[in-house]
Amino acid sequence: MKTRDRILDKALELMNSKGLENVSTYDIARALDIRQSNITYYFPTKPDIVNALAKRMVKDVDSISAIADPQHFSITSFYNMVEETMKVHEKYRFILMNYAQVITADSELHEHYVKVLKGRPAQFEGLVAILDANGYVNGKEMLAHSKYLTLLLNMTAIYWIQEAAIYMARKSDKARRKHHLTIFFQAFIPYLTAKGKKELEMLLDKHA
Repeated sequence: MKTRDRILDKALELMNSKGLENVSTYDIARALDIRQSNITYYFPTKPDIVNALAKRMVKDVDSISAIADPQHFSITSFYNMVEETMKVHEKYRFILMNYAQVITADSELHEHYVKVLKGRPAQFEGLVAILDANGYVNGKEMLAHSKYLTLLLNMTAIYWIQEAAIYMARKSDKARRKHHLTIFFQAFIPYLTAKGKKELEMLLDKHA
């Protein structure tokens, strides 16, 4: 493994376990048994490490939606996609715990997330159109509320890690994901067809 990747992996491990504020470049160097100058060669400052990890998280999340097959996309496909995204959030837990601080500290990241949010309505409409075409939702009814549903789902995705840390501190990651997946999909229930409801119920029962 390249030194740069080793640094990022160790930084991620330490920041997840100890918290963003409690890890320095010296701590990372000591954990890797290398000189601190080896860290600063690749990442002059701690924020540079954090930004690199945040951008890696973005890439990991984007890679999940890239594999979707519209012709065979179902409630199960969507459920699995959301769950895999949540696993990425868990992997980069410290970023979600310090979301606003991390994202706004870097102008490139900040601009990226603002752009992503602006594109969410069109993305959501595309998702609804596919699920409608495949018989899982009543698309016309759902699109009538798409603006607020998009914002609601976006906030759920961003802040679920923080909420789980507060209210489900003693629960496993699996239990936390299941709880918040159930909450996330409540927004879809009023718009699901009989086919969609049956599939979602099976998914929630299966993962109970």
